[in-house]
Amino acid sequence: MQEARQMAKKHLIAAKLKSKSNYDKHINPIELEIGDKVLMKNMKKKNKLEPNWIGPYEIVEVHEPVNVSIRKNNKIVRVHMNHLQLFNEIVDNN
Repeated sequence: MQEARQMAKKHLIAAKLKSKSNYDKHINPIELEIGDKVLMKNMKKKNKLEPNWIGPYEIVEVHEPVNVSIRKNNKIVRVHMNHLQLFNEIVDNN
């Protein structure tokens, strides 16, 4: 009985490590700095026609490892990085 339990524990650890390595292959962590412009996920979306992302907002402070403070409507709001994406401004050369 004890051997079966140890073997099951070994298999669980191996499966956990394999799952983590597969997840880590596809994740692209974003590196945000003070002054960057970001879009914030619209958490108050009520219907499918509302935009998925709102902003742009400016990063005021970075709280390692996963939180940042942004300036939203002249207020400072702390947000998790999973709810942000970098804002790419389109520059017109004309």
